[in-house]
Amino acid sequence: METLPHQLLNLSEQAALERLVQSDEPLVLLFPQNSQALLEQQFGHWRLEGSLLQRLLEKLQAVIQELREIPAFQANMDLFQHLLAFCYYPLGSGSSDPTELPRGHRKLRTLLLLKALQTVRAHWQEKRKVSRQNRSAGSQSYCRLQELTIDLRYDFIVVPAEYTANNCEGPCWRPLSARIPDYSSHTLLLLDMQERGTPLQRSPCCVPVKYSGMEIIRFTGEGMQVTTYPNMVAVECGCR
Repeated sequence: METLPHQLLNLSEQAALERLVQSDEPLVLLFPQNSQALLEQQFGHWRLEGSLLQRLLEKLQAVIQELREIPAFQANMDLFQHLLAFCYYPLGSGSSDPTELPRGHRKLRTLLLLKALQTVRAHWQEKRKVSRQNRSAGSQSYCRLQELTIDLRYDFIVVPAEYTANNCEGPCWRPLSARIPDYSSHTLLLLDMQERGTPLQRSPCCVPVKYSGMEIIRFTGEGMQVTTYPNMVAVECGCR
């Protein structure tokens, strides 16, 4: 993935840390074999305090409330509670600390749990969106968003096991305005030529016209790095 366009964030900079907390983008967590030792090196340099820490806890609480609606999340509540016990979140709510972890350890785990749960939420929302679109389409065939899941189950990837990249499928027919809001006058002219039997070297195609990004967290000898990759998930389709 290093060959893809990306932006690398340095979490030793406060602005980069704030951006990571504020972001709702789904992400991939990469843990090499020596990640535990690398994590231990970072705890002493971790600076997550004040209003930024409060914002982190608020976002974690909000995403937990949303995920409680998902049956799969409800079925794994015991696992979630176990993970939460290693975070700063229980201390923030007045609970005791059964793990006796230093606060720096707990804050880092809280941030990682938030990003993992945001990824779960994004995956769930995307599946619901595609499902609604397909139900509304019925038996009609036209250019629309289709779910496409990519398997990420490698030894060094912890979260997620897969991610929904999506794809666009279906023919481009007139009229476009009823089903496909994103079209151009050029596309309409091509469709008009196609209907009149004029040969075209390339007929209008159903393609993604809007994307969302993805963040990747990896642990290296230089610390925890966050890389932002744009245009990783197709969210809207159009005819071009």
